[in-house]
Amino acid sequence: MFSPKFVLWFLISIFIVHNIATALAVYWIYSWFDMLMHFLGGFWVALVGLVFIFDFKKPIFKEREILGFNLSGGISSALSALLIIVSFTVLIGALWEFYEFLWDIFISVKTPAVIMGGDNVDTLKDLFFDLLGGSTCVLIYLILPIKHLMSH
Repeated sequence: MFSPKFVLWFLISIFIVHNIATALAVYWIYSWFDMLMHFLGGFWVALVGLVFIFDFKKPIFKEREILGFNLSGGISSALSALLIIVSFTVLIGALWEFYEFLWDIFISVKTPAVIMGGDNVDTLKDLFFDLLGGSTCVLIYLILPIKHLMSH
């Protein structure tokens, strides 16, 4: 359904928007913009997972089976796919938050008090929107017949 070209285009678009927004201080002017970018990032991570699992010419899992879950049809298969891809999205989101934390410690000009005080609300909000974006992508994949929009 989702071609590797579409996934790459989506990533490039996110990077372009992020760089422009950073240069124009959009993240600091509009607090909701960070939420949008985490949503799109989570959506992209789920796209990558879906392409690697289902849509390569030689998919990793034939017969739509992953870790013993049969994904060939029905509600249980939809929930299994959702669980696997969303778990992947949350893992990548958590790794991204560690990256941001290490950036603040070693590269940022923030003071140690600001870094160690942290912003738990921001981190949880970021993870929530990563999760929401990934879940939305999986639901679109499972529900909507959009193969013709993103064909190879």
